[in-house]
Amino acid sequence: MVNFVIFPQLNYDLPFFGADVVTLPGSHLVALEMQPLLDDRPEYQAKYTGPIEPIFQAHQQNLPWGGNFPEEAKPFFSPAFLWTRPK
Repeated sequence: MVNFVIFPQLNYDLPFFGADVVTLPGSHLVALEMQPLLDDRPEYQAKYTGPIEPIFQAHQQNLPWGGNFPEEAKPFFSPAFLWTRPK
């Protein structure tokens, strides 16, 4: 398992970046996220999600949704959260 997180000081208006890679027998779990922390208003979220949305869409074609993601965890992730299970 590899876990990498960049968490900026809260006095900066920046999102955190997280990357997780877990190797299981026969597959892997990969999660990539750049989550705004300071505000949950749609316009604030769009400030960070909007610029990376095209990147997310481009890679989502090759890295489909990983499935089985807990509903209670979804509010903590942005719309550009990449969650996949490549073989």
